[in-house]
Amino acid sequence: MSEHGKDIFNKRLRFIVPVHVSKEKAWKQIKQKIRINKAVATRSIIREWRGFPQAVVAASLVIMFSIIYLFWSQMNVRNYMTGRGEKISLFLPDSSKVILSSESQLQYNLNRWNIKRKVVLIGEAYFDVRKGNPFVVKTNMGKVNVFGTSFYVLSRKNKFEVYCYTGKVQVQSSDKKVSTILSQGLFTRFLLGNKFSVPQIFDFDKSSSLRNGKVYFKNTSFEEVLTAFELNYNVTIKQSNMSDRYYTGYFPCNNMERALNLICVPMNMRYEIVNDTLVEITNK
Repeated sequence: MSEHGKDIFNKRLRFIVPVHVSKEKAWKQIKQKIRINKAVATRSIIREWRGFPQAVVAASLVIMFSIIYLFWSQMNVRNYMTGRGEKISLFLPDSSKVILSSESQLQYNLNRWNIKRKVVLIGEAYFDVRKGNPFVVKTNMGKVNVFGTSFYVLSRKNKFEVYCYTGKVQVQSSDKKVSTILSQGLFTRFLLGNKFSVPQIFDFDKSSSLRNGKVYFKNTSFEEVLTAFELNYNVTIKQSNMSDRYYTGYFPCNNMERALNLICVPMNMRYEIVNDTLVEITNK
């Protein structure tokens, strides 16, 4: 402190220091008190900060390992997608076979496969599952639990159907409130009111185009038939409103002109293939 500052400070001491204490002694006492207060404050700060670096390190490690785990998990996610008119066959890590229909998606995590065989499906797929740990197919409307069997799953928009070809499968709603068991040769579909239809017998040869290359319909709305045709042949169909008409029959998945004849002739309609991506259908 400068001499001028000391003079000012000494003058102020007269108001806070008893008159019988000399200014030199008072000044010495004040400096000692300042040193004590500074030491106490320093120890307090040290105590508060002593655990801080450890907490920071621990938090940093948690964040770092979380990022590494998420990155590692995503690196081992297998994702398969098909476009319109495209179908693919693939094998899962346990050699189970899947035929993925057009405009569909299948995903599974390779890291967890040995713990739980689980796939997520959007669209349609045929499964031939090897025996082993429980096998789960999860969709937005429900899931299918199996051990070793072959079955077909359709999950599009509000439509959810399961066909069992061999073995047994359990079909369960996404909220787990309702379920049903299918044995060989039976199928079920999810109905309004959050329930499954009573399991019914189906014709193996007329159930899934993924198995036999043909799409079968029984008293199906004509619009739904045309939607299936568009998905299979990757075309757009231009037609007038035919929502009040229904179709029973089939069409092949590998011959567009023959398919159009099989659809249109029984319905007394005509068709025109405008180009590779557009077909017009009109009444005769």
